[in-house]
Amino acid sequence: MPITFDQVLTGLKSLSDRNTTIRQTVAQISIVNAVFQGPKLAQELQVYCQQMSVDLLQPLSDEKGTVTDATKADAIVAEVKNFVTVAKARNDVIIGKHGILSLFFFQFPVAAGLRAMEASGDCLLNQLINYVPSKAEDIKKLAAEWTASTEAAVKVYNPSPL
Repeated sequence: MPITFDQVLTGLKSLSDRNTTIRQTVAQISIVNAVFQGPKLAQELQVYCQQMSVDLLQPLSDEKGTVTDATKADAIVAEVKNFVTVAKARNDVIIGKHGILSLFFFQFPVAAGLRAMEASGDCLLNQLINYVPSKAEDIKKLAAEWTASTEAAVKVYNPSPL
């Protein structure tokens, strides 16, 4: 079933809200509560990927049309910009908590969640480029920002072997 413009906006807003929730969860992590918050973070990253898949990836993969209305295209780009901004803030906080999480060996499940999020996000942004071809360049620039931030988080949690 095709996805509507409103569903795309709602899906992006919902993901931004979840990013804010994840950021708040991570910000609360301390040496005292890392044993409880580490698994919660890993779970929230997985739920985030599932939500992205159900709300946007699957419906957009079935979509055959594109957004041609300039106002709607601008609205999608604005929401993608918000999505990227909030995701970058989330990644910065996750990077900052690596030391505490690694003390309790939670870097491994967090790394798995970040890798899944990276793959899902790349797919979503590519689908949005095709869905809004008139704003492809704008979305590509935002996608590059998102990718750089997410790759930085993945690299911290999943460093290359020596």
